[in-house]
Amino acid sequence: MCTLSWTSSPERAQYELFFNRDELRTRKPAMPPELAITDGVRYAAPTDRDRGGSWIGVNQYGVTHCLLNTYEADTVTVVPDEARSRGEIVRLVQASRSPEHTGRIIGSCPLKQYPPFMLVGLYWSSSRNICDAVSFHWNGNELTTRAGVQPPVTTSSYLPARVREWRQEAFRRLTRDRTRATSRKLWKFHTLTDRRHSAFGVCMSRSDARTVSCTRVLSREDGAVFMGYFDGPPCRAKEAPSIDRFTDHGLLPTRPLNVAQAFCERAPAVAVKLPRPVFSLLRVVLLEKRINRLIRMASDLSPLEFCDRALEYLDISAVVQGRRFLSDTARPVVAANHPAGGIEGLVLMRETLLAHGDVAVPANDLLARIPSLAPLVVPVDRYRGNAAVAARYAELYAGDRPVLIFPAGRTARKKAGTLREFPWAKSFVTHARRHDRRIVPTWISGENSRLFNTIYAIRHALSIDLNLEMFLLARELFRRRGSEVRVIFSRPVDPTADDARYADLHLKTDSRKALELQALVESLRRQGGVPYEY
Repeated sequence: MCTLSWTSSPERAQYELFFNRDELRTRKPAMPPELAITDGVRYAAPTDRDRGGSWIGVNQYGVTHCLLNTYEADTVTVVPDEARSRGEIVRLVQASRSPEHTGRIIGSCPLKQYPPFMLVGLYWSSSRNICDAVSFHWNGNELTTRAGVQPPVTTSSYLPARVREWRQEAFRRLTRDRTRATSRKLWKFHTLTDRRHSAFGVCMSRSDARTVSCTRVLSREDGAVFMGYFDGPPCRAKEAPSIDRFTDHGLLPTRPLNVAQAFCERAPAVAVKLPRPVFSLLRVVLLEKRINRLIRMASDLSPLEFCDRALEYLDISAVVQGRRFLSDTARPVVAANHPAGGIEGLVLMRETLLAHGDVAVPANDLLARIPSLAPLVVPVDRYRGNAAVAARYAELYAGDRPVLIFPAGRTARKKAGTLREFPWAKSFVTHARRHDRRIVPTWISGENSRLFNTIYAIRHALSIDLNLEMFLLARELFRRRGSEVRVIFSRPVDPTADDARYADLHLKTDSRKALELQALVESLRRQGGVPYEY
């Protein structure tokens, strides 16, 4: 239940849009727009506090995507208990700068798990200083695309055909059939009400739902992007939303780590149940202000300079053995143990950058929120499902960039006084074999604090699934200040060298090889004299 309208000016090389969000009265108030990152691309978007998604976002390329729920006769009903939030889609497509790219991203999603929706994207034309509007319509059974969409676009769960006709006719009268669609006219359109049928108005009101906000976006062809937001029915606003909130060219992030937003994006079901004071506590525990201050201070540094500056600030010294195994290996896959989190990533990224000048690190997009590290991070988003993740990995390993990976996926935990690594996943072996890469097994020293491991032990004993101890990783990073880190690079391993041992190659073979490499890293540990066990 939303309404979107826009106008494009070739003379000024800009477009401007307004987007009314209609929602149930039972929904929580949304979080105002914040800067975020998807697949290394910066964007601004408000956040649905109930489900963690969004309904509108504009990225650093000046591309805007807007989500509208659909209620047409051809839609297929999705059982609510099985449905995922459509707002996830808006965040996923923020990496796009073209309709074709958006289509590929949506096509990689498990669409059967989403209720019907319409996504409208405004993209800059490559040959003209105007924007092109393209819609992507998922009816629960089929995804269709339509170019040349004209404003306004609107949907309603109540008498959808009649409401759409009322709003389209109001838009034509107000803008003289789109020939006078100025910014002022658009704003007036989004404040329109109907005294006789309040559900028909663009700023609508019903017993169960109402217009709850209006978002304004101004995008210029030269790269300047602006967003304004009014929290409340726009018909009650004295003027259009101010667009001075995001005035930085390219949407430069001012708050890379946003605990509340990250929590809503990754655990929306849990975030809904948490009171607001919990997020305030998490900001303190995760040292949000301190980390963001450091990131802003180093935002203009190259990846190597950032790693050097961070390690210097933390007073971390590294003793490295076997550097030649890394530098002499073309297109290496650096597979390392994961004892603590944070420090090993900085040290190994630095070593790989020194040896090869580049490195790709598959990780979640939280790491990509650090501007200096964003070029290195290849985000792997759990929202997209296994097929999309596999495609991203295949593309990564097929290239020439060195790959740094922690196959355990999680930091080690202590049990009975002994640090234990989780079993290594097989995917890095599979992709290295398929794309003719050699693996450099790597051991790095470190462990987390007694508090970290005690929380893990309590959580494990109480069968709590939420990874509570991970909230301490920022403190663990600063706790190791002034320490020494030992790194041992081993002789490169060809994952295809012993294929003759097996009658046929299959996933179990790669699993065995992954565990063999993990055992090899454990032997490197013994050289370092650290009590480490698998």
